[in-house]
Amino acid sequence: MKFSIFLIFIIIFNSDALCQNLKGYEIVKLIPTTDVKDQGYSGTCWSFATISFLETEILRTKKISIDLSEMFIVRNIYPEKAKNYFRTQGNSYFTAGGQPQDVLRVMRNNGLVPESSYKQKMDVIYGYNTSILDTAANDFIKNYRENEDETISLDWISKFDNLLNKHLGVPPLEFEYNDIKYNPLSFTKDFLSLDANNYIQITSFNHHPYNDFFCLESRYNWSLDQYYNVELKKFMSIINSSLLNGFSVVFNGDVSEKEFDFYLGNATISEKDIDDGSIRQILFETGSSTVDHVMHIVGIAKGINGKNYYITKNSWGIENVCGGYIYLSEDYVKLKTMSILVNRDVLKLN
Repeated sequence: MKFSIFLIFIIIFNSDALCQNLKGYEIVKLIPTTDVKDQGYSGTCWSFATISFLETEILRTKKISIDLSEMFIVRNIYPEKAKNYFRTQGNSYFTAGGQPQDVLRVMRNNGLVPESSYKQKMDVIYGYNTSILDTAANDFIKNYRENEDETISLDWISKFDNLLNKHLGVPPLEFEYNDIKYNPLSFTKDFLSLDANNYIQITSFNHHPYNDFFCLESRYNWSLDQYYNVELKKFMSIINSSLLNGFSVVFNGDVSEKEFDFYLGNATISEKDIDDGSIRQILFETGSSTVDHVMHIVGIAKGINGKNYYITKNSWGIENVCGGYIYLSEDYVKLKTMSILVNRDVLKLN
C-alpha cells in the first residue's frame, strides 16, 4: 500500500511540474495519470491515448499505477480489420489507424495485458516502428483478395496471424502478475476491474438527431460503431464536468491545423462565432476537419486571456516545452474534436 501511495505522489508531482512549464497558465484541475509515452514510427495514437485513459481510470478507481501494453491491442485488432476488409469486398479502410472503440473492442473480446507480458523490440531510431508490418499486412490482404477464386479457403487467417506474430510477437495466453496467474480476460476483470460497457463515445453534429446514437461517418470507423450525439454546448459541458470531477477524456480529432504546435505546447484557432456548431459542421461536411489523431485530456487550465485550455497528454514523447503535454484552447476543442470517449458515470453529472 505504501508503494502505491508513493507512486501516485510521484505521478501527481511530475505531471504538475511538466504542465506548469508553460508560463501564463493557471492549472484549475489536473488528474493524476501515468507517464507520457512515445508511439514512435507507428500509426497507433488511438491505442496509446485510450490505454493512457484506461491506466488513468485504474489510478482513479484502484489507486495503483500500471503500464498496459498498447501493442497487444494492435496485435488483436489487426485480424478483425482484415476480416472486415474481406467481408466488405475490399471496401473498408485497412490501415494501422484506428479509433478509441478499437481498444474497447479488444478489451471486451480479448482482454488487456501489462506491458511486461507483451513487449516489442524498439527500433534504435524510431522506437515503436510498425511501418514494415503495415506494408506487409496491406500487401498480404490485398494480394490475397485479388488472387482469390472459388476455391479460396479461410486458411488466410492463420497465415495472417503468422505474419503478425513475426512482426509483433505471439500474444500471451497466460502470464503472471504480482505472483498470480492470469489470462488477459481474467486480468482485465479480476485485477483491473475494467468493463468496456462503462464507456461511451460522444460527438456533436447536426446532420443527425441530437440525444440519440448514430454511426459516425469516418473512414476509421470500420466497425460501424455508434456515437451518442449531443448539442455542442452539452458536448463541452460533458468535457468540463468530466475533468472537474476527476474523470479524464479521450480526444479524437483533427491536429492538422497550423495553429496546432506540439513543440511549443499549445493549439489555438482563429475562427470566430463557433459556438453554435455551424462552422464545425461545414468543416466536417467538406472534409476540412478529419479524424487524424487521438490524445488524452487530463486537466483544465486558465490562460492569461481568462479562457479555458485543456491539458492534453500526447504520445509523441516528452520532447516539447511541456514534457509531452499540449494545451488545447477551448475554441480549438469546440471546432476540431470529432468525438470524445468518457466514463458513462459522467452523464449523470450533466
